Amino acid sequence: MKSHQGVPHGQKTWSVREGSGCPMLSVLPLRGAISKALGDELIRAGCGDHCGECEKPFTAARKARGIGRVTHLDLSGAIYCTAWLLCGHCTAIMRANGNKVSHKLLVEAREAAKAGMVMAMPAGGHA
Repeated sequence: MKSHQGVPHGQKTWSVREGSGCPMLSVLPLRGAISKALGDELIRAGCGDHCGECEKPFTAARKARGIGRVTHLDLSGAIYCTAWLLCGHCTAIMRANGNKVSHKLLVEAREAAKAGMVMAMPAGGHA
């Protein structure tokens, strides 16, 4: 991803290239090309075959229509981002709820962040 010049002061625009896999996808606003690139990353990682909320598989009739994302910042400054593809029904519920992800997804994101923190801890003991 790269920033473009020639935009109003204080604002940046971002372009997404095919297969970028950039970590900035975790923190940039979910709009337009950023949403599409994050969705493509989820599919490429093997996490895009079912809805993150209702867990129903995506088919020709049920397509991914939105993305839910939770970002955690721990005390050391590490950022943990958890994202899900959502079906149209679950996306509509999330939008009606002020674009807030459900309690179920928040709990899942917290557990994923805890697991990431444990994995980042240095191993103790003598080997």
